[in-house]
Amino acid sequence: MKTLLLFLPKAYLWQISNKKLHLIISGLVKLILICIISSSCNPGNNTKYKKQNFKADFKRIDDFHKAGNLKQVSISLDSLKPLLHASDIENLTHYYIFRSQTVFPNKNLMNVYADSLLNLFESEEPKIRYKQNYIRALILKSDVFLYFKQYDKTLEQYFKVSLLLDKKNDPANYSDFIGKIGQIYYLQGKFATAAKYQIDAYNAIQQAKDVNPTNLFYITQGALNNAGFSYERAEKLDSALHFYKKNLAYILNQEKKNDVSHAQVMSAKIVALDNIGGLYGKTGNFKLARAYLEECIAINNHSLETSKVPAFIKLAKVLSNTGYAKKADSILVIT
Repeated sequence: MKTLLLFLPKAYLWQISNKKLHLIISGLVKLILICIISSSCNPGNNTKYKKQNFKADFKRIDDFHKAGNLKQVSISLDSLKPLLHASDIENLTHYYIFRSQTVFPNKNLMNVYADSLLNLFESEEPKIRYKQNYIRALILKSDVFLYFKQYDKTLEQYFKVSLLLDKKNDPANYSDFIGKIGQIYYLQGKFATAAKYQIDAYNAIQQAKDVNPTNLFYITQGALNNAGFSYERAEKLDSALHFYKKNLAYILNQEKKNDVSHAQVMSAKIVALDNIGGLYGKTGNFKLARAYLEECIAINNHSLETSKVPAFIKLAKVLSNTGYAKKADSILVIT
């Protein structure tokens, strides 16, 4: 059983045991939210309407969203909507993407909000003037198609996005897009190919200059972890271990800094240690498996957290295989 660090738990399909498609979509929409909160505004003046600055409002909504308080997100959006002018495409992009997240997993309502956002770009002028917002609208619609399992339409939307993306000048959106392509390959069981796309996503996000430290950390460690997990599913265990350890090294380096919250770093560290310990257990290196899994469980003063459950189960299996059956049983009782 795998877990992947996101703003809400269990958001990516390949990191949990039941592998339901709708959990992927939650993760995909969150990546769009990261891009819209951290990106700079497009220039331009509107002679009929003086655009207001709602940056603080959307930052507060994003904080509610990260905390999993979707009810407060919805309340805040309801209060904000009357203040948004029909021509304010930038802020309406934020609004409709957040709104689609509050109704997840209601795919019909998600589709309504995705279409509402796309309707803002019916003419060519806003597609050109607000190119990045248009890209996000297409990505949101592709997520809905994916949720409906309409893979041909999903790929059609992805093709439209690919024509607009600029890897050099817009690495954040490019990273998001490439990661989604990787997830499509993962769903098709093409795990090694999926891993390569995650590596490309990781390399791209390292070039981004408009992503705040918290979101950069989230995207970076997520891409590295996904690459490792995809390689593990492809039975390329050496490659999997390489990216798992690269992820852990990145997390440990961030732990020394103060630009990412301690809670987020610890959550990522739990996942990384769990994955490495599990991989060592799979290859029969029980000594190292036990060391990594026990370190994972010891985080936050041995606190019992849902994200540690996979590590407890793996450690119990390791102990059972090394002659510590009673201790293994006691660990399973804890979980």
